[in-house]
Amino acid sequence: MPKAPGQHKIPPISFSYFNPAKDQYETVSTSPLSLDVVRGKDSVTSITALSGINKQNLTRLGSDINFIKLSADDLEEKQEPVYKSFWFYLLLGIPLAFNAAVLFYQRERSKQAENLVFIRSRRARRTALKRLKKAEKAGKSEIRRFYDEAAAALSGYLSDKLNLTEIALTSDTLERALTDKSVAPEMVKETTACLQELDFGRFVAPSASSDNMRELAERIRKIIEVLERNT
Repeated sequence: MPKAPGQHKIPPISFSYFNPAKDQYETVSTSPLSLDVVRGKDSVTSITALSGINKQNLTRLGSDINFIKLSADDLEEKQEPVYKSFWFYLLLGIPLAFNAAVLFYQRERSKQAENLVFIRSRRARRTALKRLKKAEKAGKSEIRRFYDEAAAALSGYLSDKLNLTEIALTSDTLERALTDKSVAPEMVKETTACLQELDFGRFVAPSASSDNMRELAERIRKIIEVLERNT
């Protein structure tokens, strides 16, 4: 249905089909049609009724269309990217600095622990002999105190020398630690025997014989000297 008067041409209509007689596809087309359309008596009403709008020219109303800029000379960044900021790299470096500080602290603690073990090992003999001398002196008036001080001398020496807590100085743990230090089996047995005798004197029935206390003190000194050579 024409919407405007004038010469109008209807283009040809094509149709493709398969011709079984020729065993191929063929296309047929109609001829173009020319129409001479004239304006009707009630043209405005008919056109409006048919199209729904009145034909009008394209006009620009104010600035409803923003054209694309052809030049970007006047464009600039409104805000600097975050990754270019000094604070971005500062915050990024905080976790790295924290991890480095923790690692340094752990290394320093490890070195201090090693130094402490070394110092305790070097002072073990002197401290033990001083305690043993104190035990012999105390045993002249208080028998049980001799066993307390002598036990502290021997167990303290073993603890400092072998880097063990006094609670860990059980028979099995002590024998294993001394064996690892290449101490002779007979000396291992002698050490555990002395500890047992000292515990018997501390908690059960201490021997009041001065000869027995003197002999026990000499055995402790011999153990200390042998372990000093082996460890």
